Amino acid sequence: MGKNIQIWIALLLVVGLKGQTTTWNGTAWSAGVPNANVDAIINGNYNVSANIAAKNFTINFGHTFTIAEGFRLLISGDFVNNGTIVVNNDAILTQLSDTSTYSGSGNAIVKRESNLRKNDYTFWSSPVSGQNLYNFSVGTPTNYFFRYNEPDDRFVTLGLNTTSVFEPGVGYAIKGKNTYSTTTPVNEIFTFNGIPNNGNISVTLRRSTGLDKGYNLVGNPYPSNIAFKVVYNNAGNKNSIFNKQWFWTNLNEIISQQGSNYSGNNYATFVSGVGGVGPTYISGSIEEITLRPLSYTKSSQGFLVQARRNNAILTFTNSMRVSTTTGSIFYNKSEDDEPEEEILNRYWLKFINPDNIANNILIAHIPEATNDFDEDYDSSLFTLGSDSFYSVIGTNKLQIQARALPIQDSDVIILGYKNSKQGTCVIALNDKEGVFKDSSKAIYLKDKLTGTVTNLQQGYYTFTSDVVTVENETRFEILYANDVLAAGNVTKEDLLVYKQNDALMVKNNFNIFKAELYDASGKLITSLSGNNTKEIKLSTVGFVKGVYMLKITSEKGITTKKVIL
Repeated sequence: MGKNIQIWIALLLVVGLKGQTTTWNGTAWSAGVPNANVDAIINGNYNVSANIAAKNFTINFGHTFTIAEGFRLLISGDFVNNGTIVVNNDAILTQLSDTSTYSGSGNAIVKRESNLRKNDYTFWSSPVSGQNLYNFSVGTPTNYFFRYNEPDDRFVTLGLNTTSVFEPGVGYAIKGKNTYSTTTPVNEIFTFNGIPNNGNISVTLRRSTGLDKGYNLVGNPYPSNIAFKVVYNNAGNKNSIFNKQWFWTNLNEIISQQGSNYSGNNYATFVSGVGGVGPTYISGSIEEITLRPLSYTKSSQGFLVQARRNNAILTFTNSMRVSTTTGSIFYNKSEDDEPEEEILNRYWLKFINPDNIANNILIAHIPEATNDFDEDYDSSLFTLGSDSFYSVIGTNKLQIQARALPIQDSDVIILGYKNSKQGTCVIALNDKEGVFKDSSKAIYLKDKLTGTVTNLQQGYYTFTSDVVTVENETRFEILYANDVLAAGNVTKEDLLVYKQNDALMVKNNFNIFKAELYDASGKLITSLSGNNTKEIKLSTVGFVKGVYMLKITSEKGITTKKVIL
């Protein structure tokens, strides 16, 4: 009897909520906090630091509803805005249904933080309609607001003027302000003012003749994150674009290299269902993993896609919007959210050149892929820099390679590299997931020049590049089979030493007791206690250039290594 009464009360409460309205009067809700079944009316200013859901949502004239950073407003029905809604940086306004409407005489203010130097660019896309282009970044010269011109793969000012507004779904490259430092990034909140974009938004894409054509700068048109997987899997979009995104990062202004600049290596790449790879970076820096693209694309973020054909239509819909505020990156922002990504059978490798410049590649085994080139799951290098690392299928130099399941012991994955400087290079495992998370699942790197085989699950591999390489696609390959042990000696590199600014970085697989640096005559120049850690930093400030001998005492014993400063 008591149980039946409890069920009856629960049903009464649920039924009673249907069709109910609750009003915020500036102090409290008249009928409790709303939910997806309850209409909400804002009749007083409200600064919300919590997640709010409502069926139909109304802001009355003269009142402001502000969503704090990290929180969201989810509207399952219609939105009537006669006041002001403020969506702070990393907050979200989402209308979940493709039939949801927006109306009213009010406006939206959407804020987004960016981290820029004077000569940096951000790929922007407006989450509102009506935002003037030049007024968005006052202090940036008007000749540094760009659109992407597909036929010649260049950024141009063509067609932009003082009356230009952001077109929904279109991306723009905008330079940092003249007041910014050329060396130290500046954090600034940029503001969009207008009517929040909602519902279906379509962009016409261009594709000229040629396999390397068809790149278009588009962007997330909503004041919420979107899932690129859903964007691509839309029936119309799947026939319009390839399953790939490219994001500009600005990271590599700090990197110098011989032979060319890193313009193309500034792009981070994402393939839905496979994963992402960040730009070229300084090894050991925070960017090693944090600039890797994830499943969701942030509000206000512009990105490149490649069209399958000329005049293809890319359509964004409310069903592509997601309610989460985490799990994605806004490129050129100082801090990133916690990763949120599906777990696949995949691993990331990195190649470090003598200047400590690192390039990553991704190998993933997924159900949809073959071991041939799959145009929607494999992604070639955006550009071949003077220092590059890639895997090879036929003539394709891949930054991301998807391979078939199940994983075969007979698999052979060809690797290629290009380096611009003589010296010590490193190939190492950078990250791993799925079956490769278990270190017992071997990932063998075979050096066919020396016959050496290294299990990257146990250690990295170093080799000396005596000549500047144009491209080498015959020396290295990845194997999974145990019988490769017969092909050569399996080695495990315990000690890694590399230069970073005015210091030697020393990493070891065993705890370091002491590091000593001797000059060519055998004189002790400096020493440092390792404090039983596996990584130390040995200052070389004021040291003359030349050949030195580094002596490391660890729990394994004594190891010496020649270094050149």
